[in-house]
Amino acid sequence: MPAAVLEKRPVRVYNGEDECRRQPPWSACPAKFSAEDAWKFMSQTVYVTGHRNPDTDSICSSIGYAALKRALGMEAVPARLGKVNRETAFILSHFELDPPELLASVRGQVGDITLEAIRPLAPSTTLQTALEALYAEKSGPLPVAAADGRLTGLVSAGDIAALALTYLSGGEADGGAAELQKKFQNLPVSDAMRTSGYDVLHPADYISDARATLEADSAGRVPVVDETGKYLGFCTLALLETYRRKQVILVDHSERAQTVDGLQEADLLEIIDHHRIGDIETAGPIYFRNEPVGCSATIVTKLYDENGVAPEPKVAGLLCSAILSDTVKFKSPTCTPVDKATALRLADIAGIDVDSYAKQMFEAGASLEGMSPDEIIHNDYKEYVISGKKLGISQVTMATLSSFAGYREPVLFRSAEMLEQEGYAAVMVIVTAILDEQTEVLFKETDPGLVALAFGDTKDDSSFLMDGVVSRKKQIVPRLTRALS
Repeated sequence: MPAAVLEKRPVRVYNGEDECRRQPPWSACPAKFSAEDAWKFMSQTVYVTGHRNPDTDSICSSIGYAALKRALGMEAVPARLGKVNRETAFILSHFELDPPELLASVRGQVGDITLEAIRPLAPSTTLQTALEALYAEKSGPLPVAAADGRLTGLVSAGDIAALALTYLSGGEADGGAAELQKKFQNLPVSDAMRTSGYDVLHPADYISDARATLEADSAGRVPVVDETGKYLGFCTLALLETYRRKQVILVDHSERAQTVDGLQEADLLEIIDHHRIGDIETAGPIYFRNEPVGCSATIVTKLYDENGVAPEPKVAGLLCSAILSDTVKFKSPTCTPVDKATALRLADIAGIDVDSYAKQMFEAGASLEGMSPDEIIHNDYKEYVISGKKLGISQVTMATLSSFAGYREPVLFRSAEMLEQEGYAAVMVIVTAILDEQTEVLFKETDPGLVALAFGDTKDDSSFLMDGVVSRKKQIVPRLTRALS
């Protein structure tokens, strides 16, 4: 087994005295790290996520790397950017693990901040009590909520004053001024509250949108309600300033088109990847680990070794599965000796037989029964922008090409629709037959000849065969990149 897999090497981190010490690769740690900084860093949730339309490596490496980070003291949670495919579902079920949480966006939301807890008034609260509460708060209008918690209105001193002018000047009661004032003070606050004409925010509202709403509000305070209308508290401009940007670690990709929505509004801490270096930009330096190996899980396993942490058997099983999947059980040209040695070592930890387990795994993933053409395309799908051209490349693994025959035309039809609906220059579906050791590339393109520029005369306007091609990363994308640039 190569020493590179087994060797536990410390990561060199130099301080002002040029001292070398062992430290996990946390890119966000400043050179001079106070105890307070450390606590803030360690206590905030960090999302570890792979790419959109996740494949097995994307899911398993997210889980595996998040587990390592937790072992090192970070509050890391794995996340996913799409539906778990059938192969990955089999793997998670086999090792009795749940899929990561679905992460729709990492943009800041109102629900990410602690709201101002202003106790609501009941509709039956007297005006006298409401005035006393307003005087005590000195912060603007107060919420009025029904017994079930739903916000029914807002009331301010101005609202009560406007009602007083109408009520007291209209002689609404018999008796003297004192009697009239007493009866007014005992009116319910529902008589004075506004039931419309004011803004509300929701936990799912983005910080940027909430800021615009608050800046337009004269009081700079807006109530927040949930999807049922239940009052939750008040949001203010000052509270928005307390928002802490979400923290993210990316695995198995570095392309903007493939990553989580709102990444530009989050703090990107690390990237762990084995693909071409993409177009994600950062405001400062981060920990970026990119190696020419067959799978991100191989790099994640190296990081376990370097930090002296042994993966739990279930996690080892996931990481092994990712390598088997990405390298097509070591048949892909992307597979390196390190990948194979790492997978075999992980299989020992997980207690699985590589040959029988891989067969079950691939059989589970090859089933397309009940899937729509769109689901087939997006089951393992990546988007690239190469020289300004937007390309979509899907990969489908089957036992034989003949087993895909019934899906061929519907998939081509859906690919053509995607050109028009989503602005692609080309959509390619790479159908790899493991037993045939052959690949058919289905494609639709906006500009005729674009695919031929990379792959030569296709002899067909929608497909061509390639022998020995099993890797999108190493055998498809590089040819397109060279041709289009």
